Amino acid sequence: MIRKRNFIAVLLVAVILVFAGCTQNADFLTTPLSTQDNYTHIQGTSGSFSTFYNQPPNTKGIDNEVIKYINSATSSIDIAIFNINRQNIINALIAKHNSGVTVRMVTETDYYTRATFKPFYDQIEAAGITVVPDIGTALMHHKFIVVDGMKVLSGSYNMTDDQTERDKNIIIIIKSSTLAALYLQEFNQMFIDKKFHGSKQHISGSCYVDGKLVEVYFSPKVGALAAMVDAIDSADSNIWFDIFTFTSDDISASMISRYQSGVSVKGTFDKWQAGSRYSEYLPLLNAGCPVKRDTYSGFLHEKIMAIDAYTTKDPIGIIGSFNWTASADSSNDENLLIIHHSFVANSIRGQCVYVYNNWAQ
Repeated sequence: MIRKRNFIAVLLVAVILVFAGCTQNADFLTTPLSTQDNYTHIQGTSGSFSTFYNQPPNTKGIDNEVIKYINSATSSIDIAIFNINRQNIINALIAKHNSGVTVRMVTETDYYTRATFKPFYDQIEAAGITVVPDIGTALMHHKFIVVDGMKVLSGSYNMTDDQTERDKNIIIIIKSSTLAALYLQEFNQMFIDKKFHGSKQHISGSCYVDGKLVEVYFSPKVGALAAMVDAIDSADSNIWFDIFTFTSDDISASMISRYQSGVSVKGTFDKWQAGSRYSEYLPLLNAGCPVKRDTYSGFLHEKIMAIDAYTTKDPIGIIGSFNWTASADSSNDENLLIIHHSFVANSIRGQCVYVYNNWAQ
């Protein structure tokens, strides 16, 4: 009888989950979990927003999500990428070019000329795709793709074997022609005008997607770091983060201030970067914030923050190529998204909780 009741209860839960569509919409979740595969419950799609993560050493198909996105193009693909050697993604770009889709690429000179990466760029150019390397000593650190001028893929993911299989990463896809137009302004300055870093017109902007505010900042010198501080200062309940490089005193001071005001502040630093004398790991730890360092064999390469996730008070998700450093803010080509949307905030927080509970110490 007990077994029968248990079976009925499990069946009822299964039926509820199917009708709720929770595997596709993280807004269904009320609290993040921390089991080994829980990240599959905190990525997915809600309206115009989709998030995807890998889980090293398991790729969890993050490269295949990029390929699906590339394959959706019918007219144009504009890609700004720090470096690339993932062969299946290169193959997808070449196949779309061969099918008549316009494919344009901007990349970082240091990798474009590096011996271990040059054969991959040679493949791309031999297929007829124009690649424009950056000019100057700062980094072209973007990782974004605009498809058909209608949607944007961004995040921390460089399209390489290591970034797919060893390093922890995230991508977000946002369907919005208005947001895509802002990204295309940034792209065209680099691809057409050959302007990078401080020589660019400095672009930032905002738009509403599914009725929710999306802010975008294209470094350098557009106040991206200050915008992050403003978002942190708004926290009422909780702040969660995963970060590769975090050396900003301003962001650290803002987090400590919110912590001292009763806001929960938790997050995970990349262990290698946390060892730098400039890292904010020790200042936060010494202030009482329960921060940790990751235990992945590769890098914790994400640059994500959730503010007031799982609350009704303006939940915010922060994501992009932007490390929390002075060089990201004042020198490099970067993009930072501050998204006022519960799905994005909840998804990022869920991922941060997962890493904190399972891959950090």
